[in-house]
Amino acid sequence: MSRLQFSRILLLASLASLTPFAVDMYLPSFGDIVSSLGADMDVVQLTISFFLLVLGLGQLVFGPVTDYMGRRPVIIFALILFFCSSLLAAASKTIEWLMLARVLQAVAGSAIGVCVMASVRDYFSGNDLAKASSYLMMVVIIAPMVAPLIGGQILLFLSWPWIFVVLATLAVAK
Repeated sequence: MSRLQFSRILLLASLASLTPFAVDMYLPSFGDIVSSLGADMDVVQLTISFFLLVLGLGQLVFGPVTDYMGRRPVIIFALILFFCSSLLAAASKTIEWLMLARVLQAVAGSAIGVCVMASVRDYFSGNDLAKASSYLMMVVIIAPMVAPLIGGQILLFLSWPWIFVVLATLAVAK
């Protein structure tokens, strides 16, 4: 595997990790969100359900969009949307605003997910495709295990909105 292919795998893996981090990093903060926003735990848990619903439906939309417009503009749009929606989540003063921010994050996550998988098929073939896919799946499997630990560590020193600030920072770092 060439150096260029390895750097592409690293870039795609970092992009692929955003969505699992967005799903799981804020899980330890549910209790803090309930008390901070004055919402019921059931409603806070709906932020995950809406996120996953929009994430799945968004992939149906962004598949054809990325084929028509290309991967790069869709990824740039998605990263900007992910950044803005993460900051909106961090600034949320009501559960409704947090819900909206999470839905927008899911839209961005669905676009990123579609582009990552399509890019793997664009850049790799044969054995290299199998290797690249396995590396990406490894990231997608490990990220949900690590994300709540990172979220919990953030909560030791900072409040729950900082989890979304960290997610915004991750989007910028890509």
